[in-house]
Amino acid sequence: MKQRLLHLVVVAAFPVVLLAGAQYPAAALSAGVRQPARSAAAGSWTTMRLPAAVGQPAVLNGIAAASRDLAWAVGTETVSATGRPLLLHWNGRHWIKDAVPGAPQSGQVVQVSSAARDTAWALGYLGTGAPFIVRWLGPGWIRVPVPGDLKGQTVYSIAGGTGGSAWLWGFSASDGYLLEHWSKGSWQAIKVPSDLWGTSADMHALGPNDLWVNDFLGSGNGVVARYHAGTWSATAPQAGGVSLIAGILPVAPSSAWIAVFFCTAFQPGLGCTSGQPELAHWNGSAWNRIVRPKGISDATSISPGRTGRPQWAGISASGQNEPLFYEHFDGKRWTLLRVRALQPGATSTSTVVAAVPRTNATWAIASSHAAPSSPGITVIQYNPGQ
Repeated sequence: MKQRLLHLVVVAAFPVVLLAGAQYPAAALSAGVRQPARSAAAGSWTTMRLPAAVGQPAVLNGIAAASRDLAWAVGTETVSATGRPLLLHWNGRHWIKDAVPGAPQSGQVVQVSSAARDTAWALGYLGTGAPFIVRWLGPGWIRVPVPGDLKGQTVYSIAGGTGGSAWLWGFSASDGYLLEHWSKGSWQAIKVPSDLWGTSADMHALGPNDLWVNDFLGSGNGVVARYHAGTWSATAPQAGGVSLIAGILPVAPSSAWIAVFFCTAFQPGLGCTSGQPELAHWNGSAWNRIVRPKGISDATSISPGRTGRPQWAGISASGQNEPLFYEHFDGKRWTLLRVRALQPGATSTSTVVAAVPRTNATWAIASSHAAPSSPGITVIQYNPGQ
């Protein structure tokens, strides 16, 4: 990948996808449901019930899967008017609420990631703002210490690696930005080049020493960075402007897809005042950008099918009586699909997708707001694929 970093004088706020809290009638939360029957229809999304033990309203921030019988969702639940970290897992039949190691009384879990068949990694923050890391080693989660370099510092992103390894991106006041790699039971720090110093909200491992990073530079521009066998490289999807990358899907060393928001107008102190959501593909030398239809406010995420190529993209929208939106890729073109609304009169909706590896099945988080001040509805949805 060619080195093509931009140094801009503007500063933008980094986008973090935090979905609306759920508020369900008691009957709708009574029990888990069986895995929905397989369907050949690309748009057959089924809403799954959350466990009755989840304190409402709840927020789901991330979802990941290892197989058809094992998946995870994370976020925060409301207990005695306090947000508390929430961990869920799918056992092939039901979604189950898991115990959070250490039983923290406040905080949230912001990310979950898996690149192995039997384990996942999750990143959360306590109510004090301190980060914590947990790892799934069925039948439950264990606490993993924060690397010594990042204790009392800032941790931005986590990614499950192959062979049960993990990657962590954070900032140390003394060492700058660090990439930490968990291998053989300990963390090893990897220096990040100064021209790549920025926050990361999304990372994906393609192999034991191949990591792709959604990097948001302090200069105000998003870049796609790659760490491969000790070497760093990066490319900016937009020259001379600001791009905010929501999700990245690496397919091969010379092929990656991103869900991105390109700013077309920027004001200091306000950030992006107008722009356009797009999907973009990196072919090893250039970006091919695909503009989304009007009415779509953002592309939130992107996930693969059985072949490893993109299959679904999550979408945010705002307006009147908004349904849920997903975009489906058939190998040649993207098609925008409308899915039944979670509630009447929705003014904003959002979906975030996560693939079931080696299949065309996909999990998603879907949220809906009837008004900006309402707690909203958040659910888990499932598409069995073809």
